[in-house]
Amino acid sequence: LMKGDIDIESSKGKGTLVKIYLQAVGGETKVEIAEKESKKLVSLDQREDDEKIKIFIVEDDRMNRLVLKKMLDNVGINSLAEDGDESLRIIEEAYKKGEFFDVMLFDINLPAPWDGIKLMHEIKSKWKEYKYIPFIAQTAYAMKGDKERLLEAGFDNYLPKPVNKKELINMLFNQIESQKRINNESN
Repeated sequence: LMKGDIDIESSKGKGTLVKIYLQAVGGETKVEIAEKESKKLVSLDQREDDEKIKIFIVEDDRMNRLVLKKMLDNVGINSLAEDGDESLRIIEEAYKKGEFFDVMLFDINLPAPWDGIKLMHEIKSKWKEYKYIPFIAQTAYAMKGDKERLLEAGFDNYLPKPVNKKELINMLFNQIESQKRINNESN
């Protein structure tokens, strides 16, 4: 009824971990994951100012991947994937280590069977923590209505190609600042 999720993981002799995901007013909030050793907050508000953000970039075109990496090398720690299968593999490996990306930057037109929308939905359904991580569509789809369609599909923002470096960096930091404000308001 509250449009949330509950995950239960249990290991005999070790205990049970219950994760409850609920949307706050405005549709976004922070998520805390209780672990035996420590608490891991999927949030950006606890970061040191000099710590780089972790950016996950999905782009099937080799040259566009190189350009995005070059644009963002001084901004963040970049992980790159060229298709949906590689993306899921990289995210799974990071997840097993307890690591999450801060911002997801997705091309929309990816090799079949994936597209950016399907991939975003798969990630958000497979790893609940990613429901609260900003997803930005970067795409050549720049016709009237494309931005609205992508935002309605679940992306937090939209950037048409060719990508402008200043606009991209501003958008990334605006998404992060927006997430910080939401997390601070919910504290």
